Amino acid sequence: MAAQLRELAQNPPQDANERRELHEAARLLYMSLETPFDAMHRLFWSIYQLPATQIGVDMGLFRTLAEDARVEWTLADLSTRLKVDRTLLYRVLRYLASFGLVSESTDGTYHANSTTQWLSTPGAEGGTKHYLKTISPVAHALPETLRQQGYQNPTNHLDTAFQKAHNTEVSAYSWTPSDPTVIPAFLEFMKSQRASQRSWTEKFPLETLRLSQSDLEANRVVFVDVGGASGYQCVSLRQSHPELSGRIVVQDQEPVIARANEAELKKHQIESMAHNFFQPQPIKLAKAYYLRNIMHDWPDAKCVEILRQLRDAMAEDSVILIDENVLPDVGASWKQAQKDMQMISVLAAVERSVSEWHHLLKSAGLKVKKIHTYDEDIGDSVIEAALA
Repeated sequence: MAAQLRELAQNPPQDANERRELHEAARLLYMSLETPFDAMHRLFWSIYQLPATQIGVDMGLFRTLAEDARVEWTLADLSTRLKVDRTLLYRVLRYLASFGLVSESTDGTYHANSTTQWLSTPGAEGGTKHYLKTISPVAHALPETLRQQGYQNPTNHLDTAFQKAHNTEVSAYSWTPSDPTVIPAFLEFMKSQRASQRSWTEKFPLETLRLSQSDLEANRVVFVDVGGASGYQCVSLRQSHPELSGRIVVQDQEPVIARANEAELKKHQIESMAHNFFQPQPIKLAKAYYLRNIMHDWPDAKCVEILRQLRDAMAEDSVILIDENVLPDVGASWKQAQKDMQMISVLAAVERSVSEWHHLLKSAGLKVKKIHTYDEDIGDSVIEAALA
């Protein structure tokens, strides 16, 4: 059986669904075979993976290997190219190769694999720095923070492990790090994440948003992107579904809207508007109010405030489209559970399960019409909500 698994490792399936199912099965197999000694190594020494990756980024190691994945580098040539000590490089490579971040051949040479290629991209480099410098200290501060709070579920975004780790009284979104390279790294990481994500329009039936002739004559707004930053989702919607008639509006706070590309928005017939989503919604009776990754940044009480502002603006046939992770009530994946731990520690917020979404919407005077899942791997879904 071990030989068959090794052969499969050399020739993994190319189909995305099959690969995902096999990956999860292999993970479960690994955990079932793990001894307490193995668990000790996984838990206690895994803290070095992120720092070692940052060393590889700083050395230029991943970019050098990724220039041509077919090239096999000797330790001597790589040491000369990177201008780093040969013994140190050998030890770093040995560690990175043991976790599959680079590939080591039987003759002692090194080359890039798919993970190496990814680590050479600006988005991965930015994510490495963001998680090492911003998130890692927060994760380490979480146990003491929860102990001091008497192990109550965090609900105050100004009293989290983030404030403790970075010695600040402001929220994570208002914080200015002392290292000026951290924020650009975070933005590069977020940009790369958006580029690789699937679109909610793949599964959501957009005919739901079709306006009647009388709606069009009344100049009704079809789509409001609430807290939509630069309007990326609005532009994407116009480009992928040019047949969708009606006004489209992106809203965010004044400093964010001021940075939007007005020429690009105008080109796609998208209006921009400064608005704080905790204040009354100025656009009344829109067909759809869309919120992407807003709710998971806030505890329930704040989410109810946001939703009630939209509820008060809705028509009978209006919907609120909440684009978020939806976790199962039982059996959440490790990817989903990890994201929830980050929300606890950084924002006193939450990645919600199916029943939690139903409870939250009911608290705001709304109901779940349907949940449209468009990425099963992490549970990305559009929750279609209507007036209760």
